[in-house]
Amino acid sequence: MNSPTYVAGARLSGAQSRACTVPRGASVPSVARENCRIGEGTELTQSGKRKHIPQRTCIACRSKRPKRELVRIVRAPDGDVAVDKTGKQSGRGAYLCPTRECWHRALSEGLLSRALRVSLTEETRTCLDEYVAGF
Repeated sequence: MNSPTYVAGARLSGAQSRACTVPRGASVPSVARENCRIGEGTELTQSGKRKHIPQRTCIACRSKRPKRELVRIVRAPDGDVAVDKTGKQSGRGAYLCPTRECWHRALSEGLLSRALRVSLTEETRTCLDEYVAGF
């Protein structure tokens, strides 16, 4: 199989633009790196390799952001709702931006209870309000 040929100033098309593959051991010219389409949630490292960044959507404002920029609220298998600071607790999760506006909208319009498929108790709402006060 022939290795792809890179021409300065040419845009990659078809499978080349999606995969941007290079034979093992070969170096990618900087021109080809610039022409590779880097999708949302992907960045190039200094060595030219692609690095995937997980993307999540805020349930209040519907904006896509990197997972680490959002706050995860989880409904544990036993039904408890809490803020997941590690992002790894088991259970059904929902993501919110770390802004008061998104939290207020999610709590007041019932978006959080809908996303977690649970009705929030007053005690849970109070705990979440206290967490928001720290922003």
